[in-house]
Amino acid sequence: MRGHLYLVEVNLMRDLIQQFARQLSTNDLGSLATWVTDQGQAIQQIPAPTFEEAARAKYMMEQFEALGLQQRQVDDMQNVYGLLPGENTDCPGLMIMAHIDTVFPAKTDLTL
Repeated sequence: MRGHLYLVEVNLMRDLIQQFARQLSTNDLGSLATWVTDQGQAIQQIPAPTFEEAARAKYMMEQFEALGLQQRQVDDMQNVYGLLPGENTDCPGLMIMAHIDTVFPAKTDLTL
């Protein structure tokens, strides 16, 4: 039974992503790709060894605020949360997450 539920979830997610892709103008893709790349580089430049992620978490909170996310918070482990409510509350939510710590020491040269 669990395998069937997983397949339903995957199919639903695929349909939601396809619906989103149809709504996104191809004219927006270049600027969106640039923004994503710029943000990735900005985040990467902030040292964040495990248990020393406070500066990176602060940056993420500032970005969440600038983007208008609601219910922003940072927990004791420096995980950053924010809510971007959808327009249709009948649709399932989507949570995206990633860790923000790095595996190398704080003094590592992060120059690109």
